[in-house]
Amino acid sequence: MAKFPQQIPPKVMFNHLNSLIHPVNFLNLVKLGLIGSLLTFLPSCNRVEAETPSPQVSVSGSIISQEPIPSPSPSPLLVALNPPNPDNGKQIADYLAKVKALAPEQPHGIWIQTGQDLLGNHQGTVPLSAASLTKIATSLVALKTLGVDHQYITEIGMVGTFADGVVNGDLIIKGGGDPMLVWEEAIALGSLLNKMGIKRVTGNLVVNGDFFMNFEPELVRSGEFFREAINVDTWSRDAEIAYGNLPNPIPKPSVIIGGEVKVAPTLPANTQMLVRHYSLPLTELVKKMNQYSNNPMAEMIANSVGGAKVIAEQSTEMIGVPAIEMQLENGSGLSDKNRMSPRAAVGLFLALEKLLAANNLSIADAITVIGQDPGVLDIRPLPPASILKSGTLNTVSALGGVLPTEKYGLVWFAILNTGADLEALRTEQENFLKTLLTDWQLAKTPLPELTPSDSRKGKTSRSEVLKTLQ
Repeated sequence: MAKFPQQIPPKVMFNHLNSLIHPVNFLNLVKLGLIGSLLTFLPSCNRVEAETPSPQVSVSGSIISQEPIPSPSPSPLLVALNPPNPDNGKQIADYLAKVKALAPEQPHGIWIQTGQDLLGNHQGTVPLSAASLTKIATSLVALKTLGVDHQYITEIGMVGTFADGVVNGDLIIKGGGDPMLVWEEAIALGSLLNKMGIKRVTGNLVVNGDFFMNFEPELVRSGEFFREAINVDTWSRDAEIAYGNLPNPIPKPSVIIGGEVKVAPTLPANTQMLVRHYSLPLTELVKKMNQYSNNPMAEMIANSVGGAKVIAEQSTEMIGVPAIEMQLENGSGLSDKNRMSPRAAVGLFLALEKLLAANNLSIADAITVIGQDPGVLDIRPLPPASILKSGTLNTVSALGGVLPTEKYGLVWFAILNTGADLEALRTEQENFLKTLLTDWQLAKTPLPELTPSDSRKGKTSRSEVLKTLQ
């Protein structure tokens, strides 16, 4: 993942993640939150009605919202404005009958649109628990705030003197919020320190700032991971596996820290910075976060742009929906109090596509492409070439994204279900999409708007030496 001194392709960096998905490591995955959509331990959600529920009307046996749907001012709505299309009423009615049979007392929401045409809507403006669809809001605001090529910076320095391979003092880590500094990168950093001549540190490993290793938010534990990674004699099995995943052999590092891991609220005086490490660019970080529904990554990225409140405010402004339709307590979706309307969820995907297009990128650069990208959606029979994000939390099953169709072109949708039988709800979502695509038909050729950009291929993290010691 890093260049130490050779670049590690992004795909290899995520071999560490892929190895965690093996059944033997499933419990570790859950502990780390790597597959947030599978966590099921939070309280169930209660229905929350919108401030001004849309009037309801029966069309072809389905309950869909009747226009007009009130829009806020001054931000223009990105979501559909035209009245709903009655042609899809029966499919929606059949789907709702099935999910209501599974969870009759629970809320279910649907919003489907193409361009400015509304194809289907049930409780579309009602905020419902959305689980990991929250990560699309985090992706949107982070990319808008920091930029598509933003890289988080981690620096390594020293306090003291250096002679004959020994730092007589402390080794310093200044964290910059990198949400994906994993074993492979830390091992390569240790190898780089060896190459610079550092073999031993007499003092402590001092951690300052937002330093997260292996998705660990606790600073001392992250420091302990790093100390282990840079000294082959202390490697765990996980570190050994990570080293084996490196595409090109590098010398196994041996940097011995004599003292302990300490946390410093401010950077120690007289720190000499030695190495600067740049994370994978933000677009690639967001893509991997969404592929694996990685909760710690989402929280770290959300915190780097101001947290859940800022994300909710900025995303609703970008979409043009009222604030009531986007209520967030965190940036990952690990709360039943994270709620959004199906309309707002579709708006997030539309706003993300718009932002990425302005940077000559595709929404496929930030979200899973079914049939092409590995991740938590591998096990679900979903339409190939569609771009989707799921969310699962206790009694919440959500699915949203865009379908490439012959009949309508791009069809954007969000389905938010609540109920105890998550597997059955997911099955009904999958069957519903199949039913719709029986009429609409998947696009026969790839759509440019849903094709990953060539410009993102080969993007990596990297490191540079700031000070020569010998």
